[in-house]
Amino acid sequence: MTESPTIVGEKVRLRQFSVSDAPEIFKLIDSNREHLSQHDDETAGKYPRLEKVVDSIENPNPRRTRFAIRNEEGKYIGSINFERLQNHPDIAEVGYYMDKEETGKGYTTDALKTLTEYAFTEKDIRLLFALVHPDNKASGKVLSKAGYSYVRDEVLPATELHDNLVFQRYEKRKVK
Repeated sequence: MTESPTIVGEKVRLRQFSVSDAPEIFKLIDSNREHLSQHDDETAGKYPRLEKVVDSIENPNPRRTRFAIRNEEGKYIGSINFERLQNHPDIAEVGYYMDKEETGKGYTTDALKTLTEYAFTEKDIRLLFALVHPDNKASGKVLSKAGYSYVRDEVLPATELHDNLVFQRYEKRKVK
């Protein structure tokens, strides 16, 4: 398997996950379980052991493209992904998490801007969206800074799931 290219942002480097990343990914998740669980994020619960991380990399969701986020020094500081909708492969949901110690430094915003540009120019995505827990103000700010617009509240029918705020960004294609 050939190594995927590195996508370079202003502050971060993105590269698709490889099995060699698994120990760093697990270490970050394991040391950030409380931080990652505060807004109903499922990451901490999905990966209780290193083997689960390895399995998720070796047997990925074919619609999801996941990237390691590394800072200027090459340290693994988080993850970002997009997942294409099953019946609309030119539309995808974005998701991300960041090491608690690295929040507030502009890394997540840069990673999102970098991923968005890559998805629009290299992966034929025309619309990206994110679902954000209403209490996750920091994520809403990241999306806004990355050029995403708040669209609406998503009210889920009588379930135990919370409502979400929906943000989206369209690719601006030039008319010929």
